[in-house]
Amino acid sequence: MANTNGLNVLNSWSFIGFGMSHGDVATQPTANGGKCLVFTDPISNKDTYVSISHKLPEDLTREYLIENARNLQVIETQPDAESLARRNERAAQGLPTQMESYVLCPKSEGTRKSLAIDWNSLV
Repeated sequence: MANTNGLNVLNSWSFIGFGMSHGDVATQPTANGGKCLVFTDPISNKDTYVSISHKLPEDLTREYLIENARNLQVIETQPDAESLARRNERAAQGLPTQMESYVLCPKSEGTRKSLAIDWNSLV
């Protein structure tokens, strides 16, 4: 598990790859007044909710996503203890619950920076 900008990152996908594997995308208001993305698998009709990084525009439009698709990624993060407990409680009650936490963010949001060393030139 990598720690990236205070997030415990479990996995990551390009935005395009995530969309291809998770289905149609829409925006939806959140309980705290923000917005999230909802990917709906056309075969299973399963929804996958993805938070939007504060480093992206508040009014995320279709045009922005298309223009910037190659520079975006979806990361899966470890939910904090409070969120995990709340989700486990919902699941125990038989309510539909997404246990994973996903965030749409710029590819550059990570802490890893390439040094672009040409190893062949060093031998």
